[in-house]
Amino acid sequence: MDFIEDKTITDKIIEKLNRNFESIQLIISEMKASKTVLIDKITQFKTMYTELVKTNETKIFIFCLDSLYFQYKSSLMDLDAMENNRKFIMNRMYCDYYKLYHIIVSELNEKKILQIELKTYPHYKDLDVLYEYNIESIQHIHSDILLILHKLYEKYKNNQMGVQEHIDTKKSVLSISNFLNTLKFENGLLENQIMLYINYMAFFQFTQKKMLIKLYDRMSYFNKDIEDYLNFESIISIDDINSNSSESVKDNTDSSDTDNSIDDSLNYQNNMVNTVNIKNNKKEEPDNSEDIEYIFGNF
Repeated sequence: MDFIEDKTITDKIIEKLNRNFESIQLIISEMKASKTVLIDKITQFKTMYTELVKTNETKIFIFCLDSLYFQYKSSLMDLDAMENNRKFIMNRMYCDYYKLYHIIVSELNEKKILQIELKTYPHYKDLDVLYEYNIESIQHIHSDILLILHKLYEKYKNNQMGVQEHIDTKKSVLSISNFLNTLKFENGLLENQIMLYINYMAFFQFTQKKMLIKLYDRMSYFNKDIEDYLNFESIISIDDINSNSSESVKDNTDSSDTDNSIDDSLNYQNNMVNTVNIKNNKKEEPDNSEDIEYIFGNF
């Protein structure tokens, strides 16, 4: 299928990419808010420990309270690990768009397809994978790439109109058939180049959203664990120890099912743009006709 048969379809694809990127930004904002909540809850462990130590200074009580401080440090380490994961993903996002932007501008200028002024963005450092680039820089590069794609599409449409104009106005079409064939060939190359860049963007967005949702799910479950610790009302005794091996296996199976449910939630990506609470995406199966990869598969 020639994707220019419908002269608005590429504009719709570009708009689709733009909306999907907005949903990615929404996930990032939710993760930022979730991190703030987690820090406040984890701090409660340390506050509780400090207050209890002040009024229970004997060695045996300090020994007992040491587990509370351990819980604080353990939770803090888990949060730091998730934060580094978030930085790693954000760093990769900037890397993807930064490098693609420079490749597109270089190719278009070199082949004289379009003359694009190369904008200056913070240089990407390949060795510093945890450096966090400004989210505004990522947004601007993404926007610039979509703008270039739009300009390329306009050029393609003008070329198509030029070919048709030659056919409509020239009486001796036979004599310039090879000329028209060459124009169509050159424009076909431009069409393929546009779709190549679009598919690059689709891949970036798909993988970025998948990783971000997976990380957000981890933060959500971690938040639930912290809540369980803070609201645990029982005193642990020997009666709470379960030595039944079969039930232990069952517990592990349930945990595996939970992990699978997290992975299944990645299929609910297109509902993100319509909701602030990502966890609600697990309630029903979305319509795959809205998936970017589904649209690209139609071309």
